[in-house]
Formats: sequence, C-alpha cells, structure tokens
Amino acid sequence: MNAHHASPAPIPPILTYEQFVAESRKFWEPPREKRLGRISIGEIATRKIAAPEYVVDGWMIAREQSFLAGESQSGKSFLALHAGMCIATGRDVLGRKTNPGLVIYQAGESGFGVTGLRIPAWIKHLGEGLDFASIPFEIIPAKVNLFRPDGNADEFHQVVAAIQKEWAGRAELRAVIIDTMSKVMSGANENDGRDVGRVLENGERISRDTGAHVCFVHHLPKNGTGMRGHGSLKGDTDSVVMVSAAQTGIRTILFDKVKDGEAGGKLSFELKQVKLGEREDGKWITSCVVLQVGEKEELRKAEDAKGYTLYGEEPTAFRAFLDARTKSGQFADKDMEAAGVPAGTVAVHYSHWKEAYLACGPCEADGSQVSDAAVQKRLQRLKNKLTEFKIIGWARPWLWHTGRAVKGFPETFPKTDNSRTIGGQAMDKDWTASDFDSLGEAF
Repeated sequence: MNAHHASPAPIPPILTYEQFVAESRKFWEPPREKRLGRISIGEIATRKIAAPEYVVDGWMIAREQSFLAGESQSGKSFLALHAGMCIATGRDVLGRKTNPGLVIYQAGESGFGVTGLRIPAWIKHLGEGLDFASIPFEIIPAKVNLFRPDGNADEFHQVVAAIQKEWAGRAELRAVIIDTMSKVMSGANENDGRDVGRVLENGERISRDTGAHVCFVHHLPKNGTGMRGHGSLKGDTDSVVMVSAAQTGIRTILFDKVKDGEAGGKLSFELKQVKLGEREDGKWITSCVVLQVGEKEELRKAEDAKGYTLYGEEPTAFRAFLDARTKSGQFADKDMEAAGVPAGTVAVHYSHWKEAYLACGPCEADGSQVSDAAVQKRLQRLKNKLTEFKIIGWARPWLWHTGRAVKGFPETFPKTDNSRTIGGQAMDKDWTASDFDSLGEAF
C-alpha cells in the first residue's frame, strides 16, 4: 500500500431511530426559550431532590416572605428580635435550627426601644462570650415607607444592598426583618388589596435581589383571630406565624400557614425581665428577653443559688440592716409575732436600721450631708425594694431576713454541714431558695 495514500473516512456509527431523531432535531428545532426561569418537567425529573434552603427550620425560607403577627403586648417584637439575633449568632430559635448569617432589622416601630433597651437586654442576658464586633446584625432605626411613590423604598433597597456588600465574604444575608408592617405602609389602606400588594412587592423585590428571607412583623386586631388588613396579606405571603399571650405569661407561637409544609405546629416561650440600670428616681430601667418555657424557672433557681445581686444604694442599705441585726436584733416575742414577724425569727426595729444606715455615712450626689427627711424618703424606697425582692420581710416596725442569699454577703448563704459523713463523703445540708418574682413581667 502506498504510504502517502489517504486513509478512508471512518464509518459513522449506526444510530437507532430515537438517536437519529435526536440528532436531526439539532438542525430544525428553534432555540430553547429560557426567559422567566422556564424549566421542563424532564429536567425536574432528573434533578436530585434538595431540601428548601431554610433560615429558621420550619419557619423562614430563603428568598421567601413571612408574617409574624400578634396582638399588642403579645411579645411578637421580642420574638422577632430574638429570632434575628439567633440567626446572626448561629443559635437555635426555641429549638429550631438556624442557618447563620447576616440579619438586617428595620426598627420602624421603636428605634430606641430596639437599640437602647431590647438589644442591650439580649446582650446582657444571652450574649456571654460573644464578640459583638463580629456579629452580623445590623439595625436600620429610620422610618421607611414601602407604599408611597414619593417614599424611600428605593433608598431602603439601596441600603440593604450596600450592607449586604459590606459583609460579602464574611456573612451571607439571611433575613431582613421589618418591624412593623403598618409603619412601612403609612398612607396605605390595609384593607385595599392594591395598596397591600405594592408593599408586598417591595418585600418580594428584596428577597428576590438578595436571596434573603423577608419577615414582616404585623398586628392582630384586639381579640381577633386573623391578621389585620386585606386577605391578600395572608394569601400572597409564604408563611404566617401567629403569637398569642395567656394570663399565665406563657406565649404560644402558631404556625398558621407554612408553604410546602404542615400548618398547625406550635411552640411556646416566656419573657424574662432584665434589669439594665436605675433611674434617678430609683425605678429600674428594664427590658425583656425570650426564653423557652421552663428555662426561666431554671435560671431563677440558678441565680438564687449564686445569690441575688443588689445595685446602687441597695448593698449599703442591706449591710446596715445586717449590722443592726447583729447589734440590736431580737428573737420574735408574742407581741412581735402578733405584728406579723415569723416565730423564731431575729428581727430589727426600723429605728435601729436607720441608725445603722446613718453610720454608713450616706451623702448627696454633691457630697453634702443628707437631711433627715431625705434619709427617711430614701430608706422607705430601699425598704420597698428589698421587700419586693423578698430579701427582707417587713411588719411595722420590724424587719427580718427572709433567708434569701445575696451576692457579696456570705453570711446570707446557707451553711454546709461537713461534720457528718455517709460512706466517706460529706453530707451537705439541703437548701431551697424561696420562690419569687422580682418585678413582674413587662411585655
């Protein structure tokens, strides 16, 4: 054979009829339309089944919208903030897993309440060990209007996009929480489907452009069973969570509508009051945090075991009481018992407590001596606090220690009896802290 002779062309494979038709289509089929996300069932059939990309499992899904609705003082805003902080810190929300990431909280209902009270309370009670400089939680306290054409919806979109860009590479934007719906639709008619639709479209635009979940906090009418406003609020959103409060203080979360899931599930939580500081008039500055049912009681017991914490002038007043008890205390006699002092209790006369308090050298803020009238007023306020905390008992004119442990005062803690042993181990004396509720709950 001539070496320069060309090799014959390879013989094409023999095709089946189906293969021949598939090859032929390349020459006569029009280009495939792909706009608006078009997809064929054949593509779906060959896909691997994937779970929805949750932000909070069973509640918030990426690129979707939800409502968190409840009556006034139901705890819905505390729950919304708690959910956002849990997402940002990677914690569970009442036992439901989160997908950690950036949260943007639009605080239109109460900017100061969020930044000045609720977040400081969360940090104080739940933030131990966290580096908040690196926590991806951003607050927008300014008013936003997602309804009016001359509102600032575009600016809000731009700010959200800018914050998302700032955190790029460090944290993915998971949720945008809008508190509340009524504040961002000022000028709109909640019962008009067109007005409601415009606001929801702006929320959908955020979720579509950012991939985040958008949660609107919304009101329920007093004693109502559904969300306030047009029916499209529920019909056109992906999930609806309802919050209600019982007289016991227990809050119930009802998953009223769950897209692609089973509705009707419930969770419960409580609000725990957190003291943040003291005002000039002696009243506490407080807010609340969300806790699972039962956790509040466990924390109370743990705190009691460590000792109750006194603030401001309270430690001085209590030290004066203990000094007076050591110096002038007396066991309750029949007359004292008749006045209300428990039998067997060592009580202190109010006048002796006052003397001990004056011996501590109380003074005004400018260093001047406190007048007798001012001392009387101050002691009255401090007595009310210490009895309210159930640290001392009061039956005019007697005061006594209730047995509650107070941090910084070792003599108030129960003594351990190490003199007897069982099986070579010390037997500790049983002690149970007295039941109390310090100040009631603020909702």
